[in-house]
Amino acid sequence: MECFTEVLPTRWINLENLLEVLKDLGETVYSLENIKKLADDILIKNEELILFLKYQHKIGNIIFLEDKPNFIILKPSWLVQCFRSLVCDDEKKKQFSIKVTEMHKLANSGELSDNLIDALFANELDIKFTVYKHHILDIMEKFDILVQPQLSRTNKISYYMPCMIETSSSLEDIIEENLNFDNYHRTPWLVFEFKFLPIAYFNHVLFNYIREYRVFDLKSGQPALYTGKAIVYLDQIDYRLLIICFSKNAISLQIYSAEEPANSDENDKTHEKILNDLCSEIEKIKNRYMHTISYEMKAKCSEGVYSKRVGRISYTDLPTTRNDYLCREHNIWHSTEDIENTWLKYAAVVSIALLYFKLLKEIERKRHKNALCII
Repeated sequence: MECFTEVLPTRWINLENLLEVLKDLGETVYSLENIKKLADDILIKNEELILFLKYQHKIGNIIFLEDKPNFIILKPSWLVQCFRSLVCDDEKKKQFSIKVTEMHKLANSGELSDNLIDALFANELDIKFTVYKHHILDIMEKFDILVQPQLSRTNKISYYMPCMIETSSSLEDIIEENLNFDNYHRTPWLVFEFKFLPIAYFNHVLFNYIREYRVFDLKSGQPALYTGKAIVYLDQIDYRLLIICFSKNAISLQIYSAEEPANSDENDKTHEKILNDLCSEIEKIKNRYMHTISYEMKAKCSEGVYSKRVGRISYTDLPTTRNDYLCREHNIWHSTEDIENTWLKYAAVVSIALLYFKLLKEIERKRHKNALCII
């Protein structure tokens, strides 16, 4: 069997028919163990079945995650229905017996308590939430719809949904109210400027940061999570913070320290790691969705407004005959040393990382093609 330009085993037709029969019978979710039994009846081994399910997931016919394989979602629209249950409109939420405090947490911090999750799914009988609750939440977390961030003030594991946060504050207001250190230091902004960047892609990046790092605690006791921005701790002694912001077609990062950094070698490693990690995460997103995402790495002065394009400068824009550059945002001359030594000197790292991921992708593509030919 040949699907477009990809050669597939002809016996997969039997598996495709099997999935269609299950869908016609009204099945939306099916266990992997039961699928294995059905595949065994038509002499399909487990290894080949997994390859088939991964391919069906790739082309969008089903949802199958190899690291969460217990259940297969036969109808992706079912997951959309689950998502709608969490982001339903205010009128629908008023129909539920939900405590005001639970809704207040969702609107102000994005926290989805267990009680609130159960209440939002209560009337969705078609979803069979009580049966598939843990799998639904796992899948939603996998697709970066929900996230379990690292929090400092509690060991309780809670789900958060930053896109549902209704309150907003400017970055400068957040800093003024919560980061009033006497001898603070802010690095220049690192800006990944895209030709086009959907906010959903930024959410993938944001969720990765709040899983890896502890979220900063605001003086109000709420985690520093907002729609389009977050602040996390970079170290265990709460000395340095990383600010992550989304603006039109751009992701901007800045390190905020309680005082002027002293160890230049340690700072260099931190800057390089942050830049390299962001580049790697973007490449993972590109590979996951098979989309072409074009971007350019730039920087701008520490006092600049991250959302403004004016004042952003790339490595190739740096003057070669003098040690300063004209900041177009403030119309003054800044030293090139600051933006070059923090971010721009690692421009080559980005290029190397891009080549590395492209090579891995090509190796994986050939490996997948060879595996299909062997079957």
